[in-house]
Amino acid sequence: MKHKLVLGLTILVAAVAIIGISRNMANNKSDTNSQQPIVMMEKENSVTSTSEQEMKAGKKEAVMEKQKIEEGEKESMMNADKVGMYKDYSLTALAEATKNGGKAVLFFWAAWCPYCKSANTEFMTNLNKIPNNVTVLKTNYDTEKELKIKYGITYQHTFVQVDVSGNQITKWNGGGIAELLNNLK
Repeated sequence: MKHKLVLGLTILVAAVAIIGISRNMANNKSDTNSQQPIVMMEKENSVTSTSEQEMKAGKKEAVMEKQKIEEGEKESMMNADKVGMYKDYSLTALAEATKNGGKAVLFFWAAWCPYCKSANTEFMTNLNKIPNNVTVLKTNYDTEKELKIKYGITYQHTFVQVDVSGNQITKWNGGGIAELLNNLK
């Protein structure tokens, strides 16, 4: 990743230098002082610390992740009548999910769990792959203590399919949409 950043900065510096030279040629200036800002810019870019570069890269990744989720949400809203649902757990959401024979799956997740984050992103960006009669209810592992006891949940990234009365139909650990589709009853 550092190599890509260094390469990117090198290309940026070269592009700035080319633009500066082009401007000088266009203005018919042969004065060597006109190239000083370019040299100074090269020096400033070369002293950018590695930690600053890593922070910028991390922020860029976070923004890209957020955009992927937002795009998935927009797509799901456009196809709401054709796809299943993915939403936060509540008693009302559970009742809505199981109404008219719908299937409800509780997804016990934690914000600090990397596997949960990955599954969350997968669900958010692929809502169109959730069957139209299925609702995945994002259930907070840290706060829904009674549900954890009721279904014997011992760690995050666990899924429980429940019926209209809230009784467990099936339970599995880990995965995303493929595992959801394979484990539904």
